[in-house]
Amino acid sequence: MNIHEVEKHLKQVTSVLNEMKMRNRNEFPVGVELDDYEDPESKFKRDRYEKILASLEGVLSEIQWIQKPIVHEGYLQKNESDRYEISGTYRELTSGSGVEYYDEEVKTWIKSYVEHHNDYYIVANGKDKSIDGLLVRTRS
Repeated sequence: MNIHEVEKHLKQVTSVLNEMKMRNRNEFPVGVELDDYEDPESKFKRDRYEKILASLEGVLSEIQWIQKPIVHEGYLQKNESDRYEISGTYRELTSGSGVEYYDEEVKTWIKSYVEHHNDYYIVANGKDKSIDGLLVRTRS
């Protein structure tokens, strides 16, 4: 299956998962109601379905992330506030900021987020690695 076929099918999955969320007051995971609270098999299935639905929440989040447009891309540099921003954008990154950085070793983008402990770092890149000059991008 090529990437375009995957995207097409994931759009369908997103539609179904969003419909399930809407039926549950726009929340995940969707609670599964039992017809018979005494039936062990029904309770077992409910527990399994709720676990599956909780996993699908993560799937939905990943699909939605990929579908967001890239709004900033550039190299990280410290600004006058001693925080990192994406060069040429004035987009400041603080703890919890979602970001993708370009990993030169594997030649791909890695999704992660920024945190701070003594200095700012990108979690997936490692606490001990400098992020100064790192190529990053953010999505809307």
